[in-house]
Amino acid sequence: SAPSRMIETASNNHWEWPTQGKVTTKYGDQGNGIASEGIVIAASEGSPIRAAGEGQVAYVGNNLADFGNIVILRHADGVLTSYANAREILVVNGDQVKQGDLLGYVGKTGNVQSAQLHFSMRVSDASVDPLYYLPPTVASR
Repeated sequence: SAPSRMIETASNNHWEWPTQGKVTTKYGDQGNGIASEGIVIAASEGSPIRAAGEGQVAYVGNNLADFGNIVILRHADGVLTSYANAREILVVNGDQVKQGDLLGYVGKTGNVQSAQLHFSMRVSDASVDPLYYLPPTVASR
């Protein structure tokens, strides 16, 4: 488990849900030796993907086969968030984004069968459970 200092650093920021939808895959052990380093949010294709927090675009691309089109943001305190399986991405490397800014649209690129957003968080290079940091329910915009 992550050291408490890291947990406090990331949780003191007030993160927002990156899209609206139902969490269909939780973080961690999925059985059969498979583990998820993030959560999967089932959402309608074309739904907006928004920055969970203020940061800088560190990576945009589709070089990770399972994840299709992906955006990775670098935030303060060594926190990274990633937004995968996007249909379209509207930001480029180096862009500064504010919390809630539109990053792109939900899709089904990569190795997935239905429209979804794979969302993950890393704190000091360790994968963490996003549900620990996100508000308990998805706030409507």
